[in-house]
Amino acid sequence: MAATTRVGSVIVMGVITLNACTSGPTAISEPPTTDTGPTSAATTTAAATTSGIERSSNTEPAAISSTMPPSATAAESSTTATKATPATARAVRSPRGRIAYHSSGDGGTDIYIRDLETGINEERITDNNDYDGHPAWSPGGGRIAYFAYRDGDYEIYIHDLNTGIEHQVTDNASDEGWPEWSPDGNHIAYHSHRDGDYGIYIHDLNTGSEHEVTGDTDSGFLPRWSPDGSHIAYEVQQIGYRDIYVHNLDTGDRRLITDEPRSGSDPVWSPDGSHIAFEARRFGDSEIYIYDLHTGITRQITDNSTDEAWPDWSPDGGRLAYSSNRHGTWEIYVIDLETGAEQRITDNDRSDFEPAWSPDGHHIAYSSYEDNEELYDWEIHIIDLDSGAEFPITDNIGGDGGGLAWSP
Repeated sequence: MAATTRVGSVIVMGVITLNACTSGPTAISEPPTTDTGPTSAATTTAAATTSGIERSSNTEPAAISSTMPPSATAAESSTTATKATPATARAVRSPRGRIAYHSSGDGGTDIYIRDLETGINEERITDNNDYDGHPAWSPGGGRIAYFAYRDGDYEIYIHDLNTGIEHQVTDNASDEGWPEWSPDGNHIAYHSHRDGDYGIYIHDLNTGSEHEVTGDTDSGFLPRWSPDGSHIAYEVQQIGYRDIYVHNLDTGDRRLITDEPRSGSDPVWSPDGSHIAFEARRFGDSEIYIYDLHTGITRQITDNSTDEAWPDWSPDGGRLAYSSNRHGTWEIYVIDLETGAEQRITDNDRSDFEPAWSPDGHHIAYSSYEDNEELYDWEIHIIDLDSGAEFPITDNIGGDGGGLAWSP
């Protein structure tokens, strides 16, 4: 079986990509941060029920401002995007927390952690001669889930950062990938290529049982939990394009939130769970959109003749970061969703992808790539949004920069 290829926006065990309904989900509160779910050594298949998943207490989410810019406003701001404040103008704020990522700098692709507060050199979490990728922090920050290619297929694993013990979550004669923790830390959603197609499954870490969310007639991959754990968004591969569905775990209902000509990928929940940002390719280029789960309305956020991709919400839900190649190389931009003002965050000869906000909203980490005849180099950089100071946190020519994730 061919090893996973990482190009563009996602890794799906060999699937490579760059690249509307009226009723919304139950009101959503912030997810808990306590890492409560013990891991189970067993992996057994249970009946396909959608009940029994613990929820956060429900509160009415704060709506995104009604003054969110229409596409025309976004387009105007895109052509006149401001640049980040020079690093000399304000004091540099040091980033906090830890960042997990995968790197192939030492041969095989493995999971690493960098502690940003202590400055300690990166800690290698896995040591595999093949592929370990897409690290995902548990809500409490004590464990990391990932998928790994071992013994002929991809499976889901969990590494306990306190004990150093690795636990294999799935063990099937098929590929499993893209693990996502439930907000309560007791379940992991992932996609599995069983019966000739991808489907979304949920594994209970307390009992070891699992069930399929998508069903026999549906497909799906790249699951994303809603902040309260009541819904999962995922992608479905169609002929020549992708769609995004939202699945209600209580009722089993699913809702299509994209459709031609707004086929979409890379869904990202807003912090309050009321909106989903995604990228969609229309008329030859990819733009950023936001879907309102309460009204069913889709807003186009960017409007350029080039590609925009990899949206990520700021922790307060007021801004989106994304990548754009409008100036020849991919750079990071931030748009204010209330005013439509857009800011160009990076400006260099490298290509900058996959922006990820720090939990405190003061920094953005991203993958930065350089490719020429002498150098093939993925690294991870961080930019301080207050000062504009930009700096790398890895320097291993060849392999860093994949699947980066901030600790909670």
